[in-house]
Amino acid sequence: MENSARKAIVRSLIVILTIVDLVVLGLLANHWFGSTSNDPVAANPAVAADKAPPEATALPTTAPATSTSSPTDCPPAQQAISPAPPKLTIATWGKAIPTSIIDCFESMVGTQVTLLEQATIDDFLTLMASKDAGVDVIIGADFFLETLISKKHFAALDQNRLKILSNINPSFLNQQIDPTNQYFVPQQAELLGIAVNRNAIKSPLKSWKDLWTPEIAGRLSVPNDGRLMVGIALTTLSIDPSTKVKSRLERTREPLTNLLKAGAKLEADGSSDALSQGTVDVALTTSSAAALAKRSNPAIEFLYPSEGAIFYQSFAAIAADARSVDAAYAWLNYENQNEVASRLLRDRPATVTNDAAINFARQNISDVYNEYINSEISNPPFAVVSEATRLLDVSDFAAQYSTLWQEVVAGQ
Repeated sequence: MENSARKAIVRSLIVILTIVDLVVLGLLANHWFGSTSNDPVAANPAVAADKAPPEATALPTTAPATSTSSPTDCPPAQQAISPAPPKLTIATWGKAIPTSIIDCFESMVGTQVTLLEQATIDDFLTLMASKDAGVDVIIGADFFLETLISKKHFAALDQNRLKILSNINPSFLNQQIDPTNQYFVPQQAELLGIAVNRNAIKSPLKSWKDLWTPEIAGRLSVPNDGRLMVGIALTTLSIDPSTKVKSRLERTREPLTNLLKAGAKLEADGSSDALSQGTVDVALTTSSAAALAKRSNPAIEFLYPSEGAIFYQSFAAIAADARSVDAAYAWLNYENQNEVASRLLRDRPATVTNDAAINFARQNISDVYNEYINSEISNPPFAVVSEATRLLDVSDFAAQYSTLWQEVVAGQ
């Protein structure tokens, strides 16, 4: 009898533990993988550097957005500084900050912003190497910021002065580049793919290799950036796009030369202005640029190559030699306020890492929210992000990518 009772208790415990395990596994699966659809309240996918890319936490309610107003007034700063620091200098790779956010910061905080937009990664790293750069806030991408950590370009963040980290989707925090969020505040996530005007181009363009298709010769724009262009050319050759083997880089010289000889146009900062203006019909570009181009031409389609789109995440940091630390913290806090950051959905519609901004838009500016959340460009399907390629930081070897590309361009 005693043995029977003991066996019954053991069986009960096994059942209970099995149920608990299933519940825990279900919660983890929901956090990391979520829904694979573009449900209007599903969050955006993120890619962790050392794991399958998780989807962001779902927004807190499934109620549809109802307001159709647009933000016109600048929100006041929730973390006011008195007296306001007079100046702030921000260095970015490309057009990372909408003018509307800078204008509001200057108006509400009272600090004048100098924006140093660097068209290429090479330009950005050259600026960072300058002893007299005078930069306070640095905004760049994960695949070249890691090198700057090792070179001590960033100040450790005082998280007691950052009141907005709770606004950030946890899936974008604690990345391999900065596992304790010591240096960086997540900005946005981007995919690099192929944007095509379907009114003009009928070819499927399923692969990076299709950029060499004769049909699009002379009708293509590409970013004038060696790290990106050589990396993509390596991918077409089934070579690691972050290789540090010079002989492998050299194999891209001929195909890149042929691409430019066929008439590919160079975009100074990857903004795809030529596509928006209709002077080209295909652009190797970012998701945010493609989304903006689609507003002016609904026939624009953003394609994810079969080899995988290129995924990267951008971050903001405070420079180690910042001249205006107070202004830098004021900027990080202000740009990540929910109402301020919601302007990214409208003005720079890459994947937004700020959950509070998405929720604000859903509740207050439904036209902006609905366009963003239903867009497979700004809010790409989970499967697309999970299959994307993440470029790695190649440290000082990045100069080899840049030199090869510059030689190819100079030869045209």
